[in-house]
Amino acid sequence: MMTMEPSEEAKPTRSSTALIPGLPDDLALLCLARLPSRCRATAAVTSTAWKAALSPSSIDPVRRSLSLPSEAWLYLFLLSTTTTRFFFLDLLYRRLVPLLPPDIPSAYHVLPRQAASTTTHFFLLLYNTVTSSVLLFRCSGAGNPVSWTTTTVPTPHFSLPLWPTCIGLNSRLFIAGGCDFSRTTGVVGALDDGGEWHQLPSLNEPRFMAAGLVHKGKIWVVGGRKMTGSGLKMVHSGEFYQEGEWKMVPGMWPEALQSMEETMPCLVEFKGKIYALKMGTNLVVVWDDARNVWGCVGCFGEMYVEKGFKGKILSTRDELWGVKEDPFMIFRIEISGEEVGELKAYYEELKSSGRFKSLRTTRIDEEFGFDADDEYQGLLDSAFVTFS
Repeated sequence: MMTMEPSEEAKPTRSSTALIPGLPDDLALLCLARLPSRCRATAAVTSTAWKAALSPSSIDPVRRSLSLPSEAWLYLFLLSTTTTRFFFLDLLYRRLVPLLPPDIPSAYHVLPRQAASTTTHFFLLLYNTVTSSVLLFRCSGAGNPVSWTTTTVPTPHFSLPLWPTCIGLNSRLFIAGGCDFSRTTGVVGALDDGGEWHQLPSLNEPRFMAAGLVHKGKIWVVGGRKMTGSGLKMVHSGEFYQEGEWKMVPGMWPEALQSMEETMPCLVEFKGKIYALKMGTNLVVVWDDARNVWGCVGCFGEMYVEKGFKGKILSTRDELWGVKEDPFMIFRIEISGEEVGELKAYYEELKSSGRFKSLRTTRIDEEFGFDADDEYQGLLDSAFVTFS
């Protein structure tokens, strides 16, 4: 008896290469888009095809088309001419979600960059300039991207100076360095999840107004200033905390680029690398873990920062941003990870020609619907958050 071959329509669709055998890829994508974020990293190692399908550039448009809840948010805390403004930026749907601020006592003041964020907590330091006392708020936004609860935590038993570096790791807050108007300190303390303070080994080099971040699970403190017998000096070295001690990192800038005009270094981790920005020259450098040196990737384009950049660089899941103050704007920065040059050579090129390779920038704050009438003057802090 003669058997018939199945028709083309009856055959499974690309069974050997399909995302999900037996399903067309467009239908399989609809299924993958419904995976919670906490499961996607594990699912992505299943195959090269799943890794590509679950990348933000592939899965986010599908989630948007299905009107699924946004999972990627960016905390953004800005100082305006009259008050402190708190926002969530919805990165998937490009919308701005205003947040009610914590109940800040009138006697206390918020200083720029005296805040720290993690994926679950936001810490805010408040100073009473009359009594020199400090108030700390710990806010949790986990599980609900449009509201939070605020808890006042105790002042540490050790002296907490002005202008320390604030770093958040998981649910812990780290305070490093600072000054008391006449002396620079290297004291380091940690606030644990239970609200208790613990003192850690001091920094190798006392500093205040330094930059801090978490890189590969380690606390980093870079740059800053220090008071000496001959006056105020810049600190260009960095250090990171590992196995109970602080280890030194070379300075970010050639000596000729060191300037007291710097207020606080701009430092961010993006796609597993540390990027730093030199305000004034708009020079962007990257830390090379393998060679233990800083390399240069270029300068900000002149379209938005022709008079010198003042602000902060931020990282989202797959974008690097600049937040500029006075006038306020947000722009996307395009960086190619392969094009990293030796810092000294780049500086010599700048000195001889007056020009650097320009990094492409695209203004995006208008995409989120920021009110053009609001005048923002400073950036408190930011943190990228992914909700499960």
